[in-house]
Amino acid sequence: MLNNIQFIAQYLDAHPGSGSAAVIRALAAFKGKPYHRGLYCNYFTPTYDSYSRPGRYYFKSWTMHYGYWEKLGRGWHLTPKGRTHLLPQPPQP
Repeated sequence: MLNNIQFIAQYLDAHPGSGSAAVIRALAAFKGKPYHRGLYCNYFTPTYDSYSRPGRYYFKSWTMHYGYWEKLGRGWHLTPKGRTHLLPQPPQP
């Protein structure tokens, strides 16, 4: 069975440029969970600078979850590092 990272990598490989909500809805359906706001959002949340001033923060980059995918334009795409989580496809007859 795929883990969450592998599922997201497979989904973004098949549907490049997808929005985070579409990916999360597909992951929830795959896991058999009802979708709700905030579910699995940590996979698409930016990393905040730890030295920001109180009440003010900024994200370092739109590259998410250890650099496995990144936001280009309005959608998400796999990075070369993320492609390492793709499962080999069975040979086609």
